[in-house]
Amino acid sequence: MLADDAAVENVYFGPEGFLSASGGASVFAEMGTISIPMVTKVHQAMADAGLRFVDAPVSGATRAAEDARLLIMAGATQGEAPDLEPLFGAMGKRTIWLGGGRAGSDHETRREHADPRSQPDPVRGAGLDVRCRYRAGRRL
Repeated sequence: MLADDAAVENVYFGPEGFLSASGGASVFAEMGTISIPMVTKVHQAMADAGLRFVDAPVSGATRAAEDARLLIMAGATQGEAPDLEPLFGAMGKRTIWLGGGRAGSDHETRREHADPRSQPDPVRGAGLDVRCRYRAGRRL
């Protein structure tokens, strides 16, 4: 879980970053809350390199992480990343598969910028009581 866009830029695109290395993993999951433009940039660069990238921000603080009780919002379908399922299962109490691309961060961003006047969040059934139809004062 990287802290912010600057950390993601360095780890993925830096001189010793993932995209500069040869060999190694072919599937990457970014579980920090990063901007949607950065998710899009990483997703495209990884696809261009023949690698798979899953945007998977989490909900939960340090204690939830220590107790493997995170809620993981994966920007993929369950069938697109079967190799990540055991990892997510070990880290979290629940993984919600939201579809491809930037779906994880898009959902997390909407959740963070929720407006109480909005409609119920689509993951309410996961035990969340959040709302996600507004972002930065604009209706989505």
